[in-house]
Amino acid sequence: MGLLAYALYDAISLDLMLCPGDRWKVYRLYRAGYRAGNVVYFMEETWPKDWRAAKNEPLTFEILLEHIADSRSLHPGGAGDAHELMRRLNIVRERLANGLSVTEDDLLPDPKICANLQ
Repeated sequence: MGLLAYALYDAISLDLMLCPGDRWKVYRLYRAGYRAGNVVYFMEETWPKDWRAAKNEPLTFEILLEHIADSRSLHPGGAGDAHELMRRLNIVRERLANGLSVTEDDLLPDPKICANLQ
């Protein structure tokens, strides 16, 4: 998570030394499967094309959170990530359609994929 925190420091000036209460932002992205490379790709490929960047508006955590999934699915070789995102969306849709609440575990990466990486 250290590299992710550093990437967020570079992207949105998230300084955990000044604001240790912002650790939840790093944790939220990490638990959703994002890593430093996803933030870097977003900053290099997606953010410069955003209208807010063209108007020199600063990137915020909320904007990053809203658009990083799009960036990850467009990343070269990101088809696996796009499939993973679709899997998570289908879980959420199914749970909501059945009147169930969405849990944090529903948003975690597929355990089969994680087992293959170890």
